Amino acid sequence: MSKRASLLAALISALIVSAAAQPPRPAPPTVQQPTVIQPQPPAPTRRPAPTPDEVDEDEVVRITTNLVQVDAVVTDKDGRQVTGLTADDFEVEENGRARQITNFSYIRIEPATGAAAATAPAPA
Repeated sequence: MSKRASLLAALISALIVSAAAQPPRPAPPTVQQPTVIQPQPPAPTRRPAPTPDEVDEDEVVRITTNLVQVDAVVTDKDGRQVTGLTADDFEVEENGRARQITNFSYIRIEPATGAAAATAPAPA
């Protein structure tokens, strides 16, 4: 057994010596990803409110609109919706001037009842 023990000790010491004698392996080179720097937008600047001395009396702001939508619900004295109305049944005024109604539509907001409901297709 002593022969085996001495052989085992010699083998272990040979492994330790050979491992210590090897030069260390260099670390694999790391690949650096390029750094992308995003330009930052300039911070919005706020102008302080003008003082009464700085207000320009000639400054005019003009706004143009092409469409004004008016929603209306018409009910009778019992609170039921009145249907069958047309654009001719309404008058729209702006600053005391009559304006022409160019688009007009009726949108039902209550579910159909009676015979109309029986003929309507069931929702999918």
